[in-house]
Amino acid sequence: MIAGMTALYIFMLAAFTGYEIISRVPVILHTPLMSGSNFVHGIVLVGAMVAMELISDGDVDQPNPELAKALTIRAAEMGLILLSCGVRGNVIRILVPLTIKSKHLEEGLDILGEAFEACA
Repeated sequence: MIAGMTALYIFMLAAFTGYEIISRVPVILHTPLMSGSNFVHGIVLVGAMVAMELISDGDVDQPNPELAKALTIRAAEMGLILLSCGVRGNVIRILVPLTIKSKHLEEGLDILGEAFEACA
């Protein structure tokens, strides 16, 4: 019984954290700077993990690993660790601890937005 409650609690934390991230990511990507570009092909959400596939010129057949690398470097310089992954190296993965405080999550997403603006 306790194991089931623990699993349910972890599931709820993952769902809440994922919801918080996914609700902010479209806002970050729809800044005036990003509205004229087509860098993001898709956003995938699995619990608290979010993945964004970066492409060139709005073409899904043109992965943009250079942007993914630049974004991870710029974010690291600003104090945020991002993972670039995927077979083509053009996916940014966001995975935060389930115990993250809302203010820290918001700070990280703000840095992500600033890093996007700096790299775009």
